[in-house]
Amino acid sequence: MPIEESESASARVSEKASTDSPSARQAGARQVDLNQATLSELEALPGIGPKLAQRVIEHRDENGPFRSVDDLRQVKGIGRKKFDRLRPHVLVTNTKSLARHKGTL
Repeated sequence: MPIEESESASARVSEKASTDSPSARQAGARQVDLNQATLSELEALPGIGPKLAQRVIEHRDENGPFRSVDDLRQVKGIGRKKFDRLRPHVLVTNTKSLARHKGTL
């Protein structure tokens, strides 16, 4: 993790660590938006390291915004097991409103 991102990333990791329990997830723990997540936010997700986080961003850059969480399965390295582990921690914004803001789609 780059040094300049360490403070905010460590805060996200701390927040993430506190949301890993089933009770925290049920209480509305923060989810990461796949269409707006930074590299460090993706790395804070369970089972996502720097290389896989970079692949998620590259997929988003090359293919446009994720239309659903299920699209995450198209990223190399995310199989069924990893996807099932990530699913409660991620969401996808409305791609139509995202397109208006970013001029895509």
